[in-house]
Amino acid sequence: MALRNKAFHQLRQLFQQHTARWQHELPDLTKPQYAVMRAIADKPGIEQVALMEAAVSTKATLAEMLARMENRGLVRR
Repeated sequence: MALRNKAFHQLRQLFQQHTARWQHELPDLTKPQYAVMRAIADKPGIEQVALMEAAVSTKATLAEMLARMENRGLVRR
């Protein structure tokens, strides 16, 4: 196997292992939701524009995500 293909294969395996562990440890929390919660914990009162960057999200998607998270009691606005 060429070095480039081997590196890609190893990265893919690592990503799969990470995803499996994530789903086991935090089954009810997506990675973007975690990123939002981490950003809020690091900077309480953070503005939505900065949260968009943290979640790698559009304004509309972030608004929907925050509404769902608020309904679940994960964040307060």
